[in-house]
Amino acid sequence: MLSPSPKHGPVHRLRAVGRAAFRRPGQPKITLRTALLGALATAATLGFLGVVGTLTGSQLLVAGFASSCVLAFMLPGAALAHPINVMGGHLVAGVCGLTIRFLLPAGWPSAIAAVLLSMLVMALLGVLHPPAGGNPLAIVLAQEQWSYLVAPVLVGALAVGFFTWAYAWLAKRIRAGASDPLG
Repeated sequence: MLSPSPKHGPVHRLRAVGRAAFRRPGQPKITLRTALLGALATAATLGFLGVVGTLTGSQLLVAGFASSCVLAFMLPGAALAHPINVMGGHLVAGVCGLTIRFLLPAGWPSAIAAVLLSMLVMALLGVLHPPAGGNPLAIVLAQEQWSYLVAPVLVGALAVGFFTWAYAWLAKRIRAGASDPLG
């Protein structure tokens, strides 16, 4: 009995339906390999933050870092996913959020002002990173203290930035044909 052609199998049909339903012009194509490696890198990054947070008694897992992982590991070549953007964007957004939190009264207008300020400062400093835009919102609404800038913002931003850099470095070494990416 002949096996069905891969172009006519259920996986091919599912991919075709997905492409037709969700693909938009300009959206980058992400291979299954990139998606799987990105998922592993995300698990390593967030797992690291979870373990360190547990050991230190600090909350290091915040939504913005998960969003950063999606951007950095699924689109590693994107300008907004560079480690400097990841780290700088989160730090700038944290400082802006805390500044507004202590200058304006609590509430959603202040939270919106903090997001807008962080967008402006990230853009002016050249460290635009969209996932960091949620940091000032959370900071103002939760009325966080300046210590929030150290943990989770600084520690998390450095960890995500490091994992982003390491992922890009390993991917570059592997693409260059190095037999041992760590050697």
